[in-house]
Amino acid sequence: MDEVKVTIIGVPREQRLALKQACLLAETSISAELRKRLPVIIKEIQGKALTYTELTELMMSMIGIVNLALDGRGAQARDAMQQIRTELSQFRLQIKGELRSPYR
Repeated sequence: MDEVKVTIIGVPREQRLALKQACLLAETSISAELRKRLPVIIKEIQGKALTYTELTELMMSMIGIVNLALDGRGAQARDAMQQIRTELSQFRLQIKGELRSPYR
């Protein structure tokens, strides 16, 4: 069992309770989940990993590019891919690192 007490400051009580309930239902704990996610959180803060919002934006961009390609606008799709090339490279590196993570 976990011996770490986690205090969440600045989070509404309802969200803290929802987090505790979710952890109980998943048979885990807040501290265990934080320990698992800590390397990625550190990388996000340091700018070495895409945040959830950045990943969401990247996926939405990819959907738009696929729609352009399906609409027969291949040249526009290629141009759009060039615009997100840096984010895609960062995402690939992040995925490679995550797949090697001992927590997965």
